[in-house]
Amino acid sequence: MGFRVTLLSVQAGDADKILQSLSLTATSEADPENKTPLSGASNGETYIIWGNDDAYRFSDDRLLMASRLGPILMLRANETVMISEVAKFDHGQKQWSLVHDCNEGLDHLAPWGDLPAIWQTIRDDLSAEAAAEDDDVVDFIYDAPVVLFQHLSGFRHDESHELQFVTLSGEHSARVRKPFWKFWV
Repeated sequence: MGFRVTLLSVQAGDADKILQSLSLTATSEADPENKTPLSGASNGETYIIWGNDDAYRFSDDRLLMASRLGPILMLRANETVMISEVAKFDHGQKQWSLVHDCNEGLDHLAPWGDLPAIWQTIRDDLSAEAAAEDDDVVDFIYDAPVVLFQHLSGFRHDESHELQFVTLSGEHSARVRKPFWKFWV
């Protein structure tokens, strides 16, 4: 089945005001396995907000507003359909993004804006790995946005970590149901 997550990475000093702008509050309820709809944790330098299944909760519009309070690095990773995206929001604007959609091809990458230069190295390394495997089924390039997020935030959702996540509550922490036919919402 795989992960379907949205991760936000913010500077620890900006975390409280960004959480507040997203109508979220950290609780004292531990969430070590990220099973709740939303959880958050700090490593001292950065604060990671983990959202399960509900990418619409962190729409670009909400992130643009929240980024007026500090830079936000966002990762959307959906392993069920092999689509991944990393983007940076700052000063109320989307600065850059990198999207992979396997429906566009296993080698699909859509860079936009002024990405960190390391993204090309990540792309080249994953492309070389794909070529060496000579496998037309494995989606190596899916990892490009994931690895870029990891490089910039120091966190990867599908690897073990020592962060102590707690449940986040607030206006948007309850799962919102949508009609199955409204796939664009």
